[in-house]
Amino acid sequence: MSLKRLGIIAIGMLAMMVLMTLRRKKYPDVSLWKAIVLGFLLTVAGVAGTMLMFFIENGRFGGTSFFGAILFVPILIAPALLLKLRYKTILDLCAPSEALMLAIMKLDCLANGCCVGKYLPTLHFQFPSQIVEMCASLLVMFVLLALEKREKDTHLYAWYLLLYGSTRFVLNWFRYGTKPWIWILPNSIVWSILSVLIGIIWLAVSARKRPQEIPAES
Repeated sequence: MSLKRLGIIAIGMLAMMVLMTLRRKKYPDVSLWKAIVLGFLLTVAGVAGTMLMFFIENGRFGGTSFFGAILFVPILIAPALLLKLRYKTILDLCAPSEALMLAIMKLDCLANGCCVGKYLPTLHFQFPSQIVEMCASLLVMFVLLALEKREKDTHLYAWYLLLYGSTRFVLNWFRYGTKPWIWILPNSIVWSILSVLIGIIWLAVSARKRPQEIPAES
């Protein structure tokens, strides 16, 4: 891994720690040091997830695939339970922060010239894939923060899977050089569909488990 990429990851980790710290009022059981440690653990889990996903897609190590940070973090973040925080609290804190990290990591794509967009002949320009995907990740982050503020007991990570998967499903068709991986579908489209499905099922199950309010007697 190059020093440039390590530097961008370090910037992303610091940004995640800051965002988690700014949201601590919503989570009174999360002290400052726990937010910092969680930001570090999320960085490690995200990087490990991207490397694992690359191995699944290519049969070898040596690269990264961003969807690994989305789909594997709920498993790889398990050591954070040693902080004696609820699993839901951990994932709720991780979701907007991870979206911020993905936006920052698009700087690495810009620096290395990967994830470029297709040339659109009808519009006579090349689709700015890295910039648009960066903005989409930031938009997902702001939507999650708004949900966190408005909804008392929602599952932010489930919404993260749903929102990010939906945006990537659309934007991936504008990437240059995508190849079929399963049937006619590129790998990112497969992971987008899986991400959306997991998010929908997660929200549906959590809604059914949520205790119903008993109407007050008149």
